[in-house]
Amino acid sequence: MNSLQRSCYILLCLYFVLSAVAAQAMPFPQGRLFSVQSPQGQLSYVFGTMHSEAPEVIELPAAIQQKFAQSSTLALELEMTPEVILRAFTAMMLTDGRQLSDIIGARLYQQLVPLMQTQGLSEMMLSRMKPWGVFALLSAPKQKNGLFLDIRLYQQAQLEGKSTFSLETVEEQLDVFDRLSDADQIRLLRQAVAQFDDRKRQFAELQQRYLAGDLAGLMQMNDESMQGIEKALVDRVMDSLLLQRNRRMAERLQPLLNQGGVFVAIGALHLPGENGLLQLLKEQGYQVEKAY
Repeated sequence: MNSLQRSCYILLCLYFVLSAVAAQAMPFPQGRLFSVQSPQGQLSYVFGTMHSEAPEVIELPAAIQQKFAQSSTLALELEMTPEVILRAFTAMMLTDGRQLSDIIGARLYQQLVPLMQTQGLSEMMLSRMKPWGVFALLSAPKQKNGLFLDIRLYQQAQLEGKSTFSLETVEEQLDVFDRLSDADQIRLLRQAVAQFDDRKRQFAELQQRYLAGDLAGLMQMNDESMQGIEKALVDRVMDSLLLQRNRRMAERLQPLLNQGGVFVAIGALHLPGENGLLQLLKEQGYQVEKAY
């Protein structure tokens, strides 16, 4: 996987790493595909994705494939164009003349060098990355080709002549991390280093729960993964990364949903919960039901 594909993968994996909210008695705790009917009767679908290239993830069940095929528009967090991927990659790099070791110190930096080599990242590239970018990469499984589910859906939509729509910009997604202090970024990075050896098992369990449509279980796992990080930091990041983004996406989806024929594909952890996208749409008058 080249650097641009890696940056796109990192960008989308952030939501599985940092989406930590309570999983008890939450709205929409189960499912992968949901029908959304507007007050005027127009029908669309919201599909929760997992940012993985595993065959069992990217090979969608026939029922989901059918709804995708019937839709005229694909709405994504981001359209995976080369320009978007380049902007995401650039956002993760230091541009103020400093190197990573200047920010995190020599000891932590030397811990990172062999870990990042297992990810296929050279020390030269590592030295130029922002701490939060390294944190994201450490928290994601190593990829072979970077053609995860979201990108494959985008490519398929292009082949079929569907309209595509971005619900956000790269800058909106990543601004929360750029606004973190160096100290907060280092706290997140230390957590990723501490969990690195258990990462493969954690991701395998995440994938298993995703395939079972266990949204509440995914939320619970991510809540557990953030234990050990200062609660105030988690709350700050979560408000910007999940809650504010859910509200923004719900607002921007309304004109599309009122037209109907939309297949919305976003990270599964955006869907459940009282502040999840599905509940927000329901509160805005849309009829939301589990379809798969």
